[in-house]
Amino acid sequence: MDESMKKAVSLLKKIVPAVLLAVALAIMIPPSGVRMEFMISPHRSEEKLFSFFSFVPLRHGNFVPVVLVAVGLALIILAALSFRFAVLRRFIAIGAGFNVVVSVAAWLVFDCFTPFWAAIAVLYAAAALLLFWSEKREERSTV
Repeated sequence: MDESMKKAVSLLKKIVPAVLLAVALAIMIPPSGVRMEFMISPHRSEEKLFSFFSFVPLRHGNFVPVVLVAVGLALIILAALSFRFAVLRRFIAIGAGFNVVVSVAAWLVFDCFTPFWAAIAVLYAAAALLLFWSEKREERSTV
């Protein structure tokens, strides 16, 4: 592989996870990502949908969307800084893995599964796996 091809591959290894994180954060914006069920009478409930950026779920005890947004924003900032500091990629991978675990735990605890949650978890998992994979390949190539 010539030098320009190596630079292109190295740049892609940095850009693709950052794009995946940005897409995951963009999916959190529409007001149909967080499903909550409210009891309006003893025998009837009503389902409402909220954005991940909404504080309504937080007021009703579902803190997970706010945590996912906060960690997601931090990961975007770290991804921007990782172009300059490669050591940050490991923290981004750990944070993305944390968001996957928190998402799945929220499905089980709060029963709030929507296709948006699944897409977000898949995007974070893909970003984490790509970052871990690229780091392992770099370690092998330097040894």
